[in-house]
Amino acid sequence: MTELLATAGPIVTSNLYASALKIKVPPQTGKMMVHLKEQDVDVVDWKILGSIDDANYSEEMAEAEVAQDGFDVHEVTKAWLYVDVQVKSAVENNSGEIAVAISGG
Repeated sequence: MTELLATAGPIVTSNLYASALKIKVPPQTGKMMVHLKEQDVDVVDWKILGSIDDANYSEEMAEAEVAQDGFDVHEVTKAWLYVDVQVKSAVENNSGEIAVAISGG
């Protein structure tokens, strides 16, 4: 059974990557999905990092673009203890606005 693990937003993006939602993955969590929705403001870039120690992070998902008013979802494929969803403006000096959710079970 899938349940909502965490949500954040609205979050306004800037020119540099910043953490939008970072969680410690609950024990016994198998499949996890990360959902990102752009709030009809401007195009954004996002990526997902994962860690087993909250100190060293590796790329779980490479940078991807979400269109204005667009939606994207990514299935986390590795057994990370920490997941960090990061976002930035796709167009320099044009902020986007996003909402992000992580579900799992």
